[in-house]
Amino acid sequence: MLSKGVLSARLFNLNLWLTLSGFCFGANRDSDLF
Repeated sequence: MLSKGVLSARLFNLNLWLTLSGFCFGANRDSDLF
């Protein structure tokens, strides 16, 4: 079972990766996530 710290770190890294990918694909795609 993962600790909250590890899980939070993984979610943060995933969110950061998705945000950066959104910028690569365009502002349109990034705005859809939020």
